[in-house]
Amino acid sequence: MKNAFILRIILTILLLWQLSTPLISQSKKEVIAEYVPLDKEPVFQMPTYSGITRDYRKFATATFTRGQKKITVFLYQNMTLIRQPQYKDYLFLPFKDDTNGAESYGGGRYMDVRISTVKDGKIILNFNKAYNPYCAYNEGFNCPIPPQENHLNLSIRAGERNFESKRGGK
Repeated sequence: MKNAFILRIILTILLLWQLSTPLISQSKKEVIAEYVPLDKEPVFQMPTYSGITRDYRKFATATFTRGQKKITVFLYQNMTLIRQPQYKDYLFLPFKDDTNGAESYGGGRYMDVRISTVKDGKIILNFNKAYNPYCAYNEGFNCPIPPQENHLNLSIRAGERNFESKRGGK
C-alpha cells in the first residue's frame, strides 16, 4: 500500500505541475468552461467505494460544449481539505465517462482545479490531468464515487487511462 501511495503522489505532482503530460501537445484535451459559483450549497456526505462517506459541498458548475452537446459538471469542495491553507482554493472534479471499465479505471477518474485559475467567468478543464483514484491501485483507500451528475455520456481519451492493477485486471 505504501508503494502505491508514493507512486500516486509522484504522478499527481507531475500532472498538477505539468512537468509531464500523458499526451503529445497536439492532442491536448482541454476545454474552456463557463464557471458558475453556487450559493451556499449544504454540506453532504459523498459515498466512497469502501462504504464510508466524506463531507463535500457543491461549489460551482463548469459548462462546456463538445460537438453539439452542452455538458455541465459539478466541482466540489472537500470540507476537511479546505481547512489547510494550501488547499483553500482547491476544487475536486470526480467523473465517469464512456471509457470506464474498458480504456480507463471502472470506478471513474478525478481532476483537481483551483478557484484561482478562474478568469472572466471561465475555467480551463484540462483532461490531460485526469487521474485514477488511489483505490484503483489498492483497496486500502477511501475513494469518492463520482456522483451521477458527473457521469459524462462521452469518451474522455486523455489523462491516466489503462493501468495494471495489483487488484487484478484493469
